[in-house]
Amino acid sequence: QRRRRGAVLQHGAILLNRSPAAPELPGVNDFADEPITAEQLSAKLQPPLAEALDLKLFTEPLRSQLRETAQRLQHEKYSRPSWTERR
Repeated sequence: QRRRRGAVLQHGAILLNRSPAAPELPGVNDFADEPITAEQLSAKLQPPLAEALDLKLFTEPLRSQLRETAQRLQHEKYSRPSWTERR
């Protein structure tokens, strides 16, 4: 986590379900009475995170150009084994 000039960058992941790639790591839904979606978990985590870090959170839709660039990179780069399996 990095915090600079009023901004927070959090890099990490929360597993919702046990992954076949890492079956030894349980996901949130392995402990939940009812399954939770990524959107539901995000909504539950945002208020306490904002309070703990003294942040004001807001949502803003991605601009279409940024969304298109992200989709292109996902397709052309990040979905390729040469990218995900490199060391």
